[in-house]
Amino acid sequence: MVGADRNTDGLAPDSPGFMVLEPGTTLRNGRYRLINRLGSGGMAAVWLAEDELLGRKVAVKLMSEVIAEEPAWLERFRREARVAAALSHPNLVDVYDFEPDAPRPYLVMAHVPAGTLAQRLEKDDVPEPRRLASELLAALAHMHANGVMHRDVKPSNVMLGADGAARLGDYGISRPRDAPAVTATGQVLGSARYMAPEVMSGEPSDERSDIYSCGVVLEEVLTGRPDPELAPLVERMTRDEPTERPDSARTLRRELERFEPSQPSVSDRTAPT
Repeated sequence: MVGADRNTDGLAPDSPGFMVLEPGTTLRNGRYRLINRLGSGGMAAVWLAEDELLGRKVAVKLMSEVIAEEPAWLERFRREARVAAALSHPNLVDVYDFEPDAPRPYLVMAHVPAGTLAQRLEKDDVPEPRRLASELLAALAHMHANGVMHRDVKPSNVMLGADGAARLGDYGISRPRDAPAVTATGQVLGSARYMAPEVMSGEPSDERSDIYSCGVVLEEVLTGRPDPELAPLVERMTRDEPTERPDSARTLRRELERFEPSQPSVSDRTAPT
């Protein structure tokens, strides 16, 4: 194997299901060959990989071995795969494959090579705000129309393709509107900076919670870039009281369409919302 990235999430070599991840490691009987690690968190690590069967780059999200044996976390990971499989939209990251029974369960997703909005914000190189707003709202409208809430909209979960299009990804804490929670009562999941006040307080989230998170993302994008037409929409999206926010991403996107767009979004070119 090539390379020396021997990340094992802190497991000892004699731990059950021990698996060293390094460039050259293969999955699914050699189909997916890991190239380099793109990032990691408490729940999973994401690797760039080559799909040897189809000859394309993919992103592989491998569940941490530390939590792979925890039923609640494994159920979350399985649910992420089910949620992703039920959704198909040009402004969402596609999921191609899922292996729940490997020592480290994994998802195989589309690789979006241009990076994340978080990386672009760090470089002060952000996409055109209205196009970004339109595409994020299109993604949320599609999810909500299918009864799914994202629950973790933030810049690091917004992928930007070489075509400039935004794709919302990472469904790790997404769930159908009527699905029971799989975390302990009172446990709050998500990123505090982008979390709606009612979610921070431990109350149930709904579509307006996603709208709030999306609004905070757009607020960051608009910092230092005043937009007198988009700013009022963002202000309404980020109000503390859920009842004072718009309750529909689809309606918000239609409001946005009244403004003259600088260029068509990918969703306008390829699919209805």
